[in-house]
Amino acid sequence: IGGLSFPYIQSYGDKMVYNFPCSSKYFVYDKENGKTYCFNMESLSVTNEIDGKEYENLPPRQKFEMESMASRFDKVYYNNMSQRYYRIHYAQKEKLFDKNRKMFLMVYDVQSDMTKEYQLPSTFSEEYIMVGNSAYFFNKDSDDEQIRLAKVDLMAL
Repeated sequence: IGGLSFPYIQSYGDKMVYNFPCSSKYFVYDKENGKTYCFNMESLSVTNEIDGKEYENLPPRQKFEMESMASRFDKVYYNNMSQRYYRIHYAQKEKLFDKNRKMFLMVYDVQSDMTKEYQLPSTFSEEYIMVGNSAYFFNKDSDDEQIRLAKVDLMAL
C-alpha cells in the first residue's frame, strides 16, 4: 500500500508505540517485559482498515492518487500522566486536491477502557502539534502575517 504502510514510531519511557496510516490498530511494545500489545482505536466515522489488494495491479499514478485520497490514521500519542492515547485520523477525500477533508480526534483512556471520537472543526488544518495535555491546530485562515492556532484541552475530553 505504498506510503500507507510505513509505521509511525513514538517512544515514551518504557513504552514504544507504533501504528500504520492504513489501520486503526496500534501497538505498544513494553521494553521491560519484551511483549507487544495490540489495541484497536476503531473509528465510527471512517474505514478502519485499507484493503491493500485494491492497490496491487494499479499503474503507479493511479496508486498514488488512491493512496492520497484514502482515509488515514496519524501517529498515536501517549500521555503517561493521564494514561491516555490520542490519535488524529482523516476521512477519505472525494477529489485528489480536496482540502476540506474531515478530521477526527480519538481518545483512549486506559483506566476506564473507553474510547471517544470527536469530529474536529473544518477550520482546523491538518497541521498540528501535541504538547502535554494540549493539542494545537493551525487554522486554515492563517497567512504569512498571522498564525492562528486553536488549542484543545485534551484533559477536558
